[in-house]
Amino acid sequence: MSKKSGIKSYPAEFHEKAVKLVTERGDTLPQVTEQLGCSTEAIRRWKQAATKKLDPELAAQIELEESETKRLRKRVAQLEKPNEKWVTDITYVATFEGWLYLVAIIDLFSRKVIG
Repeated sequence: MSKKSGIKSYPAEFHEKAVKLVTERGDTLPQVTEQLGCSTEAIRRWKQAATKKLDPELAAQIELEESETKRLRKRVAQLEKPNEKWVTDITYVATFEGWLYLVAIIDLFSRKVIG
């Protein structure tokens, strides 16, 4: 491993091994990072690069999602005070007595659950 401007550089075979461990064997990112001694962010980048090479349609979808995420982050960063934008999510949990529904409302400015 060589260092370029403080960033570790790994050979291509190392990238391929890490991606195979995650995609084919189904190992989790923490397991692979422990086995190989590299960062989870590096493995994510390598996996995305491998996906882009193998499936151009999936690569286009990933790029679209990334651009939408960046656009939303910009909009959230522009908030100036609480209670301007809220987001919600709902999920349900099976219990012995039936289904329970859980709803959360989050203020994007403070990032706190408000309801």
